[in-house]
Amino acid sequence: MADISITLNHEDVQKSLDQLLRRVAEPANAMREIADVMADASERAFSTESDPETGIAWDPLSAVTLALRPERQGGQILQDSGIMAASIVTDYGKDFAAIGTNHPAAPTHFFGARQGEYGRTARGGPIPWGDIPARPFLGIGPADEDDILDIASRFLSGGFE
Repeated sequence: MADISITLNHEDVQKSLDQLLRRVAEPANAMREIADVMADASERAFSTESDPETGIAWDPLSAVTLALRPERQGGQILQDSGIMAASIVTDYGKDFAAIGTNHPAAPTHFFGARQGEYGRTARGGPIPWGDIPARPFLGIGPADEDDILDIASRFLSGGFE
């Protein structure tokens, strides 16, 4: 079998291929936009009090939790102080887009916890003192997926520099 080699000498083709390689080598702007889509989905989850992936509403606050809150804070879920929502951060690079939080209570609220799951207080009370339902606030839904696909399409068609 004979080896076949093709060399492109056409200047326009070479320029297009060089431009394509530069775009593929520098996707950070596209990744930044993707991280922004994920952050918007999380912000929407807090404002609509629903899972960003499914749109299913979070469980309401218990009567005990509502009774413990100062009246000025009302019944907004995961918004006792606003710190949880404000702790959401994005990160991105040439090959990733990420969203997350380092708030210590985030895993408990995201995944939920059963009464006493974390042990007992010095006085013997359960930690947490009651069941905490899962209230996912990170993730993307179908509309966000469409936005991300649009970003990828624009990136691959040269919409980013």
